[in-house]
Formats: sequence, structure tokens, C-alpha cells
Amino acid sequence: MFARPYPQSQYLHASYPLGLPRRKDFFSSNAFLSQKQSRNGDLSEELSSETQKQRRRGARNPAAPTSLRRVAVEAQRSKDGFLSKAQLKEQGIYQTKEVTAYAVAEQFDIRKVRDILQEKGFEPDPFQTGLFPQVVHIQVPIDSIRRVSNPATADLSSDEVGDVFVFPSGTVVAWSLPEGFTSFLATRTLLPAAEGAHIEHLETEDLEYIEDPQRENSSIKGDTIILGTKTGSDDPESKPVGQQSVDTVLTKVAFSSGLARSTKLAVLETLLANYFESTRTIPTLLSQGSRLPFTRDFILRKTGQLLSVRAQLNLYSELTDSLPDLFWDSRHELGLEGYYEQVGRALDVGIRIKLLNEKMDYAQEIASVLRERLSETHGLRLEWIIILLIAVEYRGQNTCCFNYPGGQMLQTQFWDADPAVGPVDSWTIHGLWPDFCDGGFDQYCDSKRRYSNISLILVDSGRADLLEYMGDFWKDFRGDDEDLWEHEWNKHGTCISTLETSCYADYYPQQEVVDYFNKTVEIFQKLPTYQTLASAGIIPSHTETYTLDEIQDTLAKAHGAPVTVRCRNRALNEVWYHFNIAGPLQTGDFVASEPDGLKSNCPATGIHYIPKTPREPSRTTGNPSQPTSTGIPFQGRGNLIVSTMGGKRGCIISRGKWFASGTCATFKAKKVTDDTFTLQSSKGICAFEGGALSCGAHITAPEEFSVQDGMLSYRGNTTFFADKAPKGRTQSTVYCSQGEHPIDLAITWKDRR
Repeated sequence: MFARPYPQSQYLHASYPLGLPRRKDFFSSNAFLSQKQSRNGDLSEELSSETQKQRRRGARNPAAPTSLRRVAVEAQRSKDGFLSKAQLKEQGIYQTKEVTAYAVAEQFDIRKVRDILQEKGFEPDPFQTGLFPQVVHIQVPIDSIRRVSNPATADLSSDEVGDVFVFPSGTVVAWSLPEGFTSFLATRTLLPAAEGAHIEHLETEDLEYIEDPQRENSSIKGDTIILGTKTGSDDPESKPVGQQSVDTVLTKVAFSSGLARSTKLAVLETLLANYFESTRTIPTLLSQGSRLPFTRDFILRKTGQLLSVRAQLNLYSELTDSLPDLFWDSRHELGLEGYYEQVGRALDVGIRIKLLNEKMDYAQEIASVLRERLSETHGLRLEWIIILLIAVEYRGQNTCCFNYPGGQMLQTQFWDADPAVGPVDSWTIHGLWPDFCDGGFDQYCDSKRRYSNISLILVDSGRADLLEYMGDFWKDFRGDDEDLWEHEWNKHGTCISTLETSCYADYYPQQEVVDYFNKTVEIFQKLPTYQTLASAGIIPSHTETYTLDEIQDTLAKAHGAPVTVRCRNRALNEVWYHFNIAGPLQTGDFVASEPDGLKSNCPATGIHYIPKTPREPSRTTGNPSQPTSTGIPFQGRGNLIVSTMGGKRGCIISRGKWFASGTCATFKAKKVTDDTFTLQSSKGICAFEGGALSCGAHITAPEEFSVQDGMLSYRGNTTFFADKAPKGRTQSTVYCSQGEHPIDLAITWKDRR
């Protein structure tokens, strides 16, 4: 993993602490901002002779007693208990380390960040996580810093490394690295990649963390991250000391993303506090009936400041995203989204965003008074200010006629080749996304319309045909199609203003959900990416590679406008088609348009288009495959998961009924022969009575089942039947033969360890 030598340069040793602004710090138990560090090499030329003197900063200023973050941490301590040093020692953990976030700019040009770090000799993404451009990760050997700061330690070898994560939001998060090194990296080295740098208003936040090699999962206790570093291997010698697993790095990404969001939010809190400080005399002057002694330049400047703060909060998606996209692409079993949300809860990010918006409403009233004063004094027309305000917070028009605030719509498609997802001769649907014209977007806009039963909604609306199509072409790479559909609706569908329930004259429940999925499929069917590329000779191949220009030109010609092409590990992975909509989503015209926001991340040449390797059983655009082979019988304890029309739809409960809500029952599979087994729930053994599945003490002779293609089989058949799909608290009977039962089911096994 670390065969590549690390560079010996000024960027790999501990620089002297910079004279940076006061840190807003709420989580560190250290008494001082930094420790005295020796300086060496080229760095001495960059710092003034005055800073070469040994010095120590004063104690950090604690947060106010009523600080939201202080209240949040204290509440967390009282709930979880504070981990004392003695407790850590009892657990065999002797040292806490520090993770620090720096918010240094409005945003980073993340590609410039990667290029700068490569020029300095670092290796971006050393674990090949594929998370670029959502984050740039590098590792720094602690030895290289220690040897420069203290040459006497040159003979003390260690494999320990520190991690740095750089996010597009203008934040840098460092794990277990000296402050001097990290502050130099964030405020000097990466400055050329910063847009809207605010070094003079630097915000930092610290958390402590400990590594626990006895646990796989991680958590936050009080102000300390408990980082589980146990790997799947039982051999403690399988991984050298200091080296990390990919899972540990991904866990650090999750915690870092949450901490970076809080630090970014602190920047806006400071900006708004400064705004109130500069306008605090206005209410007093108004209450006294005094004229406002402000110039035109002052009023325009205050208006612009407020617009900037509000735009950063509401238009920069990394602040308001409840779950960034980088976690959606991660392996769900790692629970990364849970770590991200833990940081948000610990730092009360949700409450702080709400409070900040409420304060902005009050600030907006002050701005209105200032604008009225400007109009009275100068008689100016303020249309340009009104236009800017509309761009930030729209009011007063019928947003059922056009989508607001997302002015552009993206139809996104996946090509997942290994493992293969969907037909071998077709791309699959990712989603339909409303975007701002600058590339930002809203998400999770209506918590009251977050649904977890998309399949039932479509079936109950008479659109089983749509659900069946989605089962073929709207696929989740983890195998949970229903989860992907729920995610796309809850995150993106709820943010389309023309789909709000008030826009329907004769609304019936979940009508807008059907419209969203129907329109997405309709647009997808008009964009046959596989056939378009194939017509230009661009076909999947294990040996052939293609250029970005030939791929983009081919798709743009068919679409009528440029498209966004996305790659993963130099292989074609995703295409985004961009539209403007004339009218509402349901009936409006989709007009091809120029891309907004994030552009292609593919290399200019050498792009792979990997063929799909079908899994058994495979689905193609033809007839579905039939069960052909006997599989390993179900063993031990597990759940019986029901799938219908291509999506998972609940499970079998203890009496043998099909249920879509609540907790799945645990069944025990008992071996009869090498190929057959019986099933038993807490109610008793299971069998078919009169063709209907039943489990209980009244069953005297258990049925024998087998497995074909991973599915439960009874007398050679893997298809079961029901009269209707269960909804809410209702249950449906499962039958072994079709008869008058119109719904087909498949039943699979989920182990419970």
C-alpha cells in the first residue's frame, strides 16, 4: 500500500504555526492552539523572522454557555457518558488524537486541488475509493514530519500516517497531523485552488478521536469519535501497524464530511453575526423616529452581504443536504450515512440551519427598511435588487406552471458493468433531478411526502406495467431497487414544484409519485444511450478504449445539446442529459439545454466501456430467464423476503402471511436432505393448507422446500401467488398455485447471524 516513496519537501514537515485568527473551537481539551515547533528548510524563507521566535498562543476561547454546539455536546455527554482517561485505559486505549476541520474558502476547484497535491508529490485517493470529485484524500507519513521537526528521532521508524480530506465546499479536514503542517496546507498550499478565500475569517473546529481495534463500527461519545478499526480478518498481524483498511478510510470520510459541514456553517454564522453588529442601531433609530444616517453605498453593501449569506446557505447543497451523494454510492453495510448524521446531531446542524434562516428573515426586514430609505433618498429604481432577491427566495407566482427553484432538469443514466446491473444491451435509469442553473440543487424538500412503498403506490394506481418496466431498467447496483426508487423520489421528486399536491385539481393520494416515475421512464425511453453509442461504433469492450470527445459528440448529436459524461476508475459509468422544461413536468415540453454545474470527470483519452458480465439469473430485454439450477438450501435462521414485479415488497411473517410493514419474522431452516429443508417460525412449522401457506402448532406435517436460483422453491416452482399486495397493516395470503390469484411472488432468504 505504501510502496510508493513519499516526498521529502517543505510540504511534508511540520511548519511553524501561522498567525491565524482566533479558532472557534468547542471540542478540544488541549489548552493551547499549538505547540512550539522547530522550523527547517524552505519553509523558513516563507515566514518572517519575527515568526521564527518560539511562541505559544493563549488558551482557546470556549464557546458561550448558551452556544448551540456547547448545548449539543453537553446533552450528548449526559446521554452517552463521557469517556474518561481511566475508562480508555481499561479498554486498552491509551491515546486520544485530534481531527480538525478548516473552512478557508467559499469553495475549492477540486481538480486544481488534486493537481496541486500531485505536484507536491502526494498520491490522491491512495485506496482507490473512487470518491473524486466529491472529496480528495491524501495520506502523510508522520515520520516525515517528525524527522524534520526533530532530527533526533530520525532512527525511530513508524508506519503511522495522517489523513487529509479536501472537500469542494472550501474545507480541509485533517486526522492526526500537526496543526502547523495542516494550517500551512489549508491556507497556503491549496490557496491557488480556492474560490472566495477568507483566510482572514478562518473557521476551525476540533473533535478528538480514539482508535478501537476491538470493534468494527464507529460512533461519537460526547466530544470523542470512537473509530472502530477492526478488520474482517481474525489475524492481528494481517495489517501492519499504522496502515488502514479501506473501510476505515471511508468511515473517516463520513465523519470528516459531517465536521466540514458544521465548520462551513460556522462561517455563515459569523458573517450573519457581523451583519447584525453593523446594523444593530437601526431598530433603535427607528423607534426614536430618527432618520437613518446611511449612505447609498452602505445600503447596497448590506443588501449584497445578506444575499451572499443566504445564497451560500440555501444554494450550496453541501450545507442543506441531509445526505450527500458520495454516501449514496457507498456500500450500505458500512453505515457511512449514519456516521455523517451522528456528527450533524452532535453539532446540532439542523437546528442551527433553521435558526440561521429565522435570523435571516429578521435581517431581511432590516434590509427592506434600508431599501426603502434608499428609494426615499435617491429615488432609484430597485429592479435589479428585486431580481437578485427573487433568485434567492421566490415568492408570489404560481409555481405549478413551472418548476421552481430548480430551473433545469437532468435525466441521469447508469452503466454498471461489474457486477452487471440491468440488461446487457441497455443503460439503466438513475433518476430525474431538478437543478439550479448554477449546478446546485434542493433536496428532501417535503418530509410529509417521504414514501417507502413506491411499488404499492404504482400497483394501487393501476400502473403495474410501469413497475414492471422499472424492475428491468431502473436498477440498484446493490440489488435493492425499491430503496433506489424511494431515494430518488424523496430526495429529488419532492423538490419539483409542479408535483406539489396543491397543483392537482382532482388530487388522489400519491398521484404526483406516479407522475414522477412515469415521466422519468418516458424521457429515458427517448434517450437510448446504448444504441446511440453503438451506432457510432462505440460498443462495450474489454480491450478497446475511446476518447471523451467521440463519446460526448455522439451523445450530443442525438440529444441536441452537450451532455455530461461521468467515469469511475477511467471507465464509463454515467451520462447526464440536461433539459429546460416549458411548463409543468407532467405535460411540459422538455427542451435539450447546455449542462449546468459539475462537468465530466472522464480522462480525455483511454476511456473504457466495460461489457456487462451477466449474473445468474440474468435479465435482458427479452423474456426473463427461468429457474434452471438447484441451489444451496436455506440454512440456520433468517427472513423470507418477498419480491414482486422486480422489487422487494415486504416479507413473510410468523403465521405465513405476506406483510409489507413492520418487522420480518425469523424462520429456522432445518435440513432434511442435501437439497431440501423445512421451515419453522415462532408459531410453529410451515406447510400449505388448501394451497395457502400457513405456520403454526396446528400443522402436523411440514412441507419440504428447496432452492432454485437463490429463490424458495416448492415442488419445482419458484413462483408463488397472492390476490393483492398488502398495504399498511393488512396482510395477504400466499398461495402455491395461481388459480384466481393475479400477483406473482418470489421469496428469497436473508441470513440472520
